[in-house]
Amino acid sequence: EIGAFVHLEELSFYDNMVRGPTPKTLHNIKSLKVLYLHKNQLQGDLNFMCDYNVKYMKADCGSSGGVTCSCCMECGFQVIPSVQDSLELEAEEGSGDAKNVNRFRRLKEIFVRYDVTPKELLEDTSTPQYQALEWMSYSDKSEPSVDDSNLVKKLIQRYALVVLYFATGGPDWENDLNFLSDTDECSWNRSIRGKVKGASDCKDGFVSVLSLKKNSLNGALPSELGVLTSLTRVSFYDNNLKGGFPESLENLKSLDHAEFQKNEFEGSLDFLCDNHISTLLSDCGKKGGVECSCCFSCGFRQSLR
Repeated sequence: EIGAFVHLEELSFYDNMVRGPTPKTLHNIKSLKVLYLHKNQLQGDLNFMCDYNVKYMKADCGSSGGVTCSCCMECGFQVIPSVQDSLELEAEEGSGDAKNVNRFRRLKEIFVRYDVTPKELLEDTSTPQYQALEWMSYSDKSEPSVDDSNLVKKLIQRYALVVLYFATGGPDWENDLNFLSDTDECSWNRSIRGKVKGASDCKDGFVSVLSLKKNSLNGALPSELGVLTSLTRVSFYDNNLKGGFPESLENLKSLDHAEFQKNEFEGSLDFLCDNHISTLLSDCGKKGGVECSCCFSCGFRQSLR
């Protein structure tokens, strides 16, 4: 019984396939400060935990989840591909234009249903999210397989990388790194002077390394990066990125190395401190614009000296 671990302060089953009712014995763990049950297939009521001083509690609540939780700080849910979703994305009878229009509609439904992107951003033609949806619907020639058990997760991964491309001025990148090619997104990389840049090191089809250092990125990081939960290393070192950091980066629980320095970021990265990233680098310190109490070291742009 999980409730027997009465001295636990942190409990996380984040991003697994745990199913069934939420265990009532959790109420025995009086010292619990962190409880992450989201991205599973749990069901039932978690409100019995609301009277406890759990500082961070997340579950599969909200309109798309199966858990009732009025005191959860955030709701998430497991991206579970279905055969129906797969079939809806396959070619249907009719002209090529009709197929593309249908694909646009189905992809939009998926990205909204799984809380990847708010509906309004997918309907605003000026956003990188709309541009990504449009590219995947009308220009992308890759064909998902109905036999791929991770189809929906793969589509969401591809979409997030395309959003990143458009949000950071992809057409003006120094090297396109094979982004927006018709190949699998695990091939969206190039070897440059003996080092691989782009999306690489896929594990079971999911990108674990994203290296875009010194590649003339310009713009702001999109919140869709938070769905790339297989990432262990990211580098945006030495670009022209601006604005704040999307708090969805907190979802990257496997992240062990992150480089954000030599950009024009502002705001705080302290929301990542609880993720215990071994190497976290940013433009912090007296001459930088970033607050980061847990960064391994601080760097800053030459222009800020």
